[in-house]
Amino acid sequence: MFVRKIPKTDSAASLENTFAKYGEIISCKVSLGSDHESKGYGFVCFRDAASTQKALEETQSAENRIGVKFAPKDKKDFRKIYNNIYVKNMPSWATVEDAKNHFSPFGHITSIHLGQS
Repeated sequence: MFVRKIPKTDSAASLENTFAKYGEIISCKVSLGSDHESKGYGFVCFRDAASTQKALEETQSAENRIGVKFAPKDKKDFRKIYNNIYVKNMPSWATVEDAKNHFSPFGHITSIHLGQS
């Protein structure tokens, strides 16, 4: 789901906290410019379609963080929305800070979610 009117001060974590009440989130991103400042929009991907639908319906009258059904214009655009990296076999003792320290040399990190195995 595309989310518009995200306050410039929101991080991916705060966006995730806002939308977690609708269902399990598998991916959440606030789009950033080259200066690493928020562009005021982002994406939330729920595990199931019912959660997405509920979030879409309930945010339509909101002043900010409004959900919009996302559909890329063409297949080239579809590739642009997925810039998440999924890593298997992280040690069970690893923390978010450990992951950030390990992966930050490869690029700017906007959010990290350590799943349970």
